[in-house]
Amino acid sequence: MTDNRRSVVLARQDGGDAMGITLHGMFLEAPDRVLRALARFIQTPEPDLRRQVIRLYRETGLDRAGKADPAGRSVTINHQGSFFDLKVVYDRLNQEYFGDKLQVFITWGTRSARPGRRSVHFGSYNWDRGLIRINPALDRCFVPHYFVDYIVYHEMLHAALGVRKDGRGRRSAHSKEFQEREALFRHYARARLWERRNLNRFLRNAAIH
Repeated sequence: MTDNRRSVVLARQDGGDAMGITLHGMFLEAPDRVLRALARFIQTPEPDLRRQVIRLYRETGLDRAGKADPAGRSVTINHQGSFFDLKVVYDRLNQEYFGDKLQVFITWGTRSARPGRRSVHFGSYNWDRGLIRINPALDRCFVPHYFVDYIVYHEMLHAALGVRKDGRGRRSAHSKEFQEREALFRHYARARLWERRNLNRFLRNAAIH
């Protein structure tokens, strides 16, 4: 595995029947259809099959994740926490609510202590990168699974619906359609109640990047 974006997949004969494969690390996050194309290329390493892998790699946004932003900051995808694996949560919700058609990335954010804050962002979605970040303060033993599910689902809705115009023609990320679909989450009322009762436990470490 490498971080070479110029040659994201290479195959070479290592002598005899052995085949050496070099892959960009983002293939660890690849959806099944990319992995199936990759398997076909490994079985038959022909140029056309390699081009198909690279095309799917780009179509699904694997080439965007982890790139440095204009300020020079790069993103490392890290979905495995101490108590929650975000990719497991994402994959399950994607199948249940989005027909397994949503194609974005998810990672834990980074901790940044800012005492005295009056609000907390449990998640965010970056449209340019196709990347969901979840506040790592949620990766704790007292946080119920349904609340983590709700936060991930909320950000997945942002990715699915984008920014819409409200009744007054103003752009809104929380349109009427967004709110209606958010309420379809099976633990919506339960999650919102838990949030109201436990919000103060997070305010001392509320920032997410």
